[in-house]
Amino acid sequence: MKKRISTALCVIAITCLTSWAQQAYPQDLVHEDQWLTEVSFNGTSPGIVELATAFFDNDVMPELLGDARDALHHYLRHEPQEKGVDLVVDKKNGYMCYTMDCSLVYDDTPDSKECVEMCYWNCADGKHKILAMSCRSMTEGKYCETEFSGITMYIYDNDTHMLGEANEMYLGVEDYTGTDEDFDEIDSNFLVHDRDTGQPLKLNRKQFERWQAERPIIVYFLPRKGKDITTEIYFVNRVKQAKLAWDGMYFNIQD
Repeated sequence: MKKRISTALCVIAITCLTSWAQQAYPQDLVHEDQWLTEVSFNGTSPGIVELATAFFDNDVMPELLGDARDALHHYLRHEPQEKGVDLVVDKKNGYMCYTMDCSLVYDDTPDSKECVEMCYWNCADGKHKILAMSCRSMTEGKYCETEFSGITMYIYDNDTHMLGEANEMYLGVEDYTGTDEDFDEIDSNFLVHDRDTGQPLKLNRKQFERWQAERPIIVYFLPRKGKDITTEIYFVNRVKQAKLAWDGMYFNIQD
């Protein structure tokens, strides 16, 4: 988790961010077995369509991602989308958004919507692109967690034309909700820390399981314009916003 930076350290932090942008990515940003596929394109560099196509056509895509892949294929073949499906492709801004209104697609389905966003950034080192994919689900007006929820980061190598899955934490992207938990082995209780209040909670297992069921849900919104990722963190009784600011190589959490 990111730690809050005091005012006295602001100058140091700015200096660090500047130096980061001049450094190369660590070699283990992508594990060898996580290089997914080679990206095919015409011209000098791939855009959002080529990057998304390479990702979706790399492997069998389950459920939501398979639906997004099908929508992209309809787009590429200039075919109409399925009922309840919308696909926005903004080549100029390197952005794509798939949405599905499940109540229009499946019978006896409550008000439910699915969304898959993708966009990319050109890196300051001139050697890479970062591709992000954000998935989110909403049921009856409220965001909910599914197996697809969250954000996944990929990196494209300009020299090899390979696309690989990147370690989000190395890029500064974490599930930062302002809370974390520890297990106290001495008295077999869980300690939950809320950074907004600064007050730790000691919970037994049953209380901790209840807390987990109500734990914050973080939703990522990728930029169609601009460079920063916006997040909304949903607690039981409040919503908090945070930003992942892009500095050319890494993202930095800003409360």
